[in-house]
Amino acid sequence: MVASFGYMVEKLQEVGFFNFFLSYLLIFAVYYGSFVKSRVFGEKTDALGAIIAVVAAFYTMYYAANYLDLAALLGSFMPRLGIVLFAIVSMYLVASMATGMGGD
Repeated sequence: MVASFGYMVEKLQEVGFFNFFLSYLLIFAVYYGSFVKSRVFGEKTDALGAIIAVVAAFYTMYYAANYLDLAALLGSFMPRLGIVLFAIVSMYLVASMATGMGGD
């Protein structure tokens, strides 16, 4: 079982799953989330925002594939972002417990 999982991860890495597809999903999610949250295209235009986010994410990935090493950039950025977000959430939890404003 372990050998088959390792083989699958190796094959996914060979076809660029981690370098391209996961980066694409992250960029798409950021674009789509910002379009939905800002309602820049109107109230009920989530489909339009999705289509534009798909195209914008592909353009971003095209630029990144030709001019940047996006996987290395995200690989160095995301762990730092995770640490910062963990620290912010931890401070919020401690402050909410100290002030008693955390809920019930």
